[in-house]
Amino acid sequence: IGHFKDQLAILSLNHCSFDPLAFIKCFKAIFKCTNLHTLGLNTLEVEGHAITLLNQMITNRKVQVVDESGIPKKDQPALENKDWAIDTRFFENIHTLNLKANAIGNEYLIYIAQTKEILPNFPNLVSLDLFGNSLGMKGLEILQDSFEELKKLRKLNLGLNTLAMQEGRLDVYLSSGVARLEELSLEGNWYQDSQQLDSLSQSLLHFEKLKILDLKTNRFGPAGAKSLAVGLKTLISLEELYLFRNKIGDEGVESLMGAVSQLVNLRRLDLIGNMLGPEGAKVVGRHLPPLVKLEHLDLSFNKIGGALDSILTGLTGRKLQRLALKS
Repeated sequence: IGHFKDQLAILSLNHCSFDPLAFIKCFKAIFKCTNLHTLGLNTLEVEGHAITLLNQMITNRKVQVVDESGIPKKDQPALENKDWAIDTRFFENIHTLNLKANAIGNEYLIYIAQTKEILPNFPNLVSLDLFGNSLGMKGLEILQDSFEELKKLRKLNLGLNTLAMQEGRLDVYLSSGVARLEELSLEGNWYQDSQQLDSLSQSLLHFEKLKILDLKTNRFGPAGAKSLAVGLKTLISLEELYLFRNKIGDEGVESLMGAVSQLVNLRRLDLIGNMLGPEGAKVVGRHLPPLVKLEHLDLSFNKIGGALDSILTGLTGRKLQRLALKS
């Protein structure tokens, strides 16, 4: 890393295990990479927690190894901070930060608070990936001020963060950022409760510039499809919609496609594995004509049977690049 510090633009550390001294040594080198624009720190295993050590280094404190509740370990003396000065260009140039699967949202919430201190140091952040951190709505509430400060943030991945397990409004906790976001992933948050689905649908009303929405594997079922349709139909800037494995079924597809048919800028629609039968496929085909910009349609792992003609009829006159019907 030190050898390429003037050329390195993208660096990703995935599934790395460090002791605290090795972690500090590594980041002393990383902080000198002033041309770095993409930094991935995914599934890091560090005694004292990677987020804690990173927070202490960035805020120029002594590094203190702590246990999972944030209490300093008596057998680990604090490490001096005298030799890891950070060039401000390091922060200014980072536009993509990935913090996947770092157990930030533990029961003590201390790592969420530390993440709140870290994020505003990156003023030009465009893309933030927090996938798989069990943040919950409580975590988003803690991070609310940080989202407010990230004025250039356009892409946010909140997949697999147990958001549906706690009450709260997504648009409220993302503050003014909802009006700026262009890409949002809520994959695998298990939105199944009717109240949470209604809340999510109401939140979608505020994402005015959203171009990509990922709702894969939430398994919200027919009732959820009907609830989401209310907010979904207002996303007029949407270009890509991912609904992989949500158990929509023939019962829910009418409401869903009624909303989707109003998204006239849609280029990609993913309905993989949604328990659609021939009747459901006919409903999809009937709502396709308004989607004049559609280029990719994926209906794989649905039992559409003899309804293919309905799909093809709905796609007539389209410059379709890909139609997927895997089984």
